[in-house]
Amino acid sequence: MSGDWGPVVVAVVLFVLCSPGLLFQLPGNKRAVEFA
Repeated sequence: MSGDWGPVVVAVVLFVLCSPGLLFQLPGNKRAVEFA
């Protein structure tokens, strides 16, 4: 709850932006469609 959680938010945003590609590649097309 301190004031230095800004970089953490940035890291989470980057992870969310990058995670869809990983989710699409790892599970396969069927599960990727379900997650989407």
